[in-house]
Amino acid sequence: MKRIFLYLFLVLGLSSCSKNSTRVNIEIPEMKEGKISIVFANPDQVSNTSPSIIFSESFKDSKIKINLDSIKFEKDFIDCALLVTSNDESFFVNVPLPVERGKTIDIKFTNVEGYKKGEKIKLSYKGTKHAEDFTIFWDKIQDQLLEFSRLPLEKIDEGYKNFIPTYKNYIDKHPQSGFPYMLLISQVNNMQFDKSNPLLDYCNTLCTSSKDNRWKEVFCALLGEK
Repeated sequence: MKRIFLYLFLVLGLSSCSKNSTRVNIEIPEMKEGKISIVFANPDQVSNTSPSIIFSESFKDSKIKINLDSIKFEKDFIDCALLVTSNDESFFVNVPLPVERGKTIDIKFTNVEGYKKGEKIKLSYKGTKHAEDFTIFWDKIQDQLLEFSRLPLEKIDEGYKNFIPTYKNYIDKHPQSGFPYMLLISQVNNMQFDKSNPLLDYCNTLCTSSKDNRWKEVFCALLGEK
């Protein structure tokens, strides 16, 4: 009887561990072999040229399964960057990677050949509600950034205004995410501050609310210096 209970304990223990593992599954159908690196996006090391690499390994057969149980989470998810390089170095991309504690995120890359010609790399994040929301946010913000870069001067304010619903919708749903603030840091650094604009006004509104997000704190500190 004791042996039966011991066996059940081990089975349940193993099942529990497998259910709560933090995993990332990556698939790149157009690339058979390459290298994957995952970098922790640390808000306190924005200017650090030595990235905090938490995983690096080669892959074959267009896919790789990654276990990240060794990561220490201070919140439910952490903001990372995913770097993918082909073996012949004809392809390199650096994209966001939202890692969630105890969850499995499935990521699929498409349009690799188009990306080599200057088109947008296509990504889908699946496995959790946040991953799916991030897919929508990332796809839309990329399109908007591209459109904004092509706007004539007289339509710049209108372009800034178009960003606001995209940021607001995602930030309202996922206030702990650092990714929107990373993007906003880049945008603010490229703004001219001789006059205001709709996106800058929105940013100032963001910084009047609670700053329980370290990336938000860094962003608001930067904004205060401008």
